[in-house]
Amino acid sequence: MLGLAPKSYLPNYREFYEKRQFTSGRDAVSREVIFLGARVPFGNNLIFDAENVEGFRLHVEICEDVWTPIPPSTYAALAGATLLANLSASNITIGKAAYRRDLCASQSGKCIAAYMYSAAGPGESTTDLAWDGHALIYENGELLAEAERFANHEQMITADIDLERLLQDRMRMTSFNDSATDCRERVQAIRRIPFEFRAPEEAVPLRRKIARFPYVPGNPRERDERCYEAYNIQYTACSSASRAPAPSRL
Repeated sequence: MLGLAPKSYLPNYREFYEKRQFTSGRDAVSREVIFLGARVPFGNNLIFDAENVEGFRLHVEICEDVWTPIPPSTYAALAGATLLANLSASNITIGKAAYRRDLCASQSGKCIAAYMYSAAGPGESTTDLAWDGHALIYENGELLAEAERFANHEQMITADIDLERLLQDRMRMTSFNDSATDCRERVQAIRRIPFEFRAPEEAVPLRRKIARFPYVPGNPRERDERCYEAYNIQYTACSSASRAPAPSRL
């Protein structure tokens, strides 16, 4: 089944002036629109739920949405979405790529979800703005795939998402479920659009990197930082315990 997800937050600052021409999806009255001759669901509260794949629940937001204090994908994640996608026409400026990574990493981590971000590429506009075609896939704060920026050719990035791991982490994280309770009204407004996921018929090799030593980083600098932390955590804990007053006896 088709569904259309409009943009919720329209930037109207610096080089952006979207409110001159567009209206926010938050102001939409109709819950359905006619598209390609069919009546389809419309709104920023849609989750596309693959009925034949456990845990495959997709939510889509647009560009500026993830730059806001509470992105629409946050409510979608609390309602069960595990895959959060962002189609973006974000232009590139100095230092913006690093901030994008931070945004996507943080959103995927806080929502205990996969976050897939795809920005517009070169040739997107006839103005003096520039576009780098940045694409990212994060899973629970971890970068799985990233596109080449400023490439002059088409690209597609792929990654293996561990849906079962995400579901289990959410069950363990009591504060995640408490947040869903606090946002009960918004969560209950989420609409689920069922569909059947068609997997490739041919064998698909595993792309996910499985570390031989998952608790010991291969990067020497990162390994030294871990060792520094491990030593000081134990030293601090032992020092605190030795300074603690002896328990009183009754």
